[in-house]
Amino acid sequence: MGVHGHKPWTKKHGYISGNLILGITELPDCGKKRVDLAWGFNPTIRWAYGTKSLDDAHAVVETQLRRIGEKDDVVVYVDGAQAQEKEKTQAERAEKQTKAQIKAETAISGLGQRLSTNQKH
Repeated sequence: MGVHGHKPWTKKHGYISGNLILGITELPDCGKKRVDLAWGFNPTIRWAYGTKSLDDAHAVVETQLRRIGEKDDVVVYVDGAQAQEKEKTQAERAEKQTKAQIKAETAISGLGQRLSTNQKH
């Protein structure tokens, strides 16, 4: 799980980017403000990236981050690892998806064979 490319963006804009792993942060308690960007800024992110150019959307998010604190005092978290409780369900879904994909490919192959031989039923 995660947002691809968020670490280069946060580094480029001077923010520290942390990872949330099962609720534990990379950094020890060092007095920095930790910001869950995906959760805390969701309305702002949806509005900015849904209505503005990419550069303007970045500027909007950065403006919101500056309201919280200086770059050196803020650690930005975009997304963490999948919760352990969800791993079993995710594995079951992946297995169902694989089975459905195989079934669909078989059906498409069979349909192609029927069409190539002009079979109607």
